[in-house]
Amino acid sequence: MKLNKPSEAQIKEWEDERKANERQLTPGSAKFFVKAADFEISTTGNEQIKLILSVTDVAGDNKTMWTYLTNTPKAMYRIQHFCEAVGLSKEFETDELEDYMCLNTEGICILKLQKSKDYGEQTVVSDFAKPDEESDKDSEEFGDDKIPF
Repeated sequence: MKLNKPSEAQIKEWEDERKANERQLTPGSAKFFVKAADFEISTTGNEQIKLILSVTDVAGDNKTMWTYLTNTPKAMYRIQHFCEAVGLSKEFETDELEDYMCLNTEGICILKLQKSKDYGEQTVVSDFAKPDEESDKDSEEFGDDKIPF
């Protein structure tokens, strides 16, 4: 097999991209935009929507993050909070939430640091905030501008 080796410039670009995505965002309120949403089945057999988010913290740092809306009684609060945060409350109330409805929505999420033996310390999305719950914080932390996506 003849190897198709990348150039040194391409390797550096990939390494810079990897390092940039390793940085941790500031815990607390952060703005998010849903870049992708896909229905899938979890490893335990539960239906879920995998969300790929563009997240911007109060310092203005941005990172692509993954989170899941898993259809279980224990995790239902996350689905409800997500729907309230992005204006899909009616869909939640009528049990009509589909992955495509989540695309291109935006709101406020709550970030926290989580330690993992496999991944070390990382920032994760712990919850989503209703617009009225975070409106005062939003104005103070982010200003009154729209989400910069």
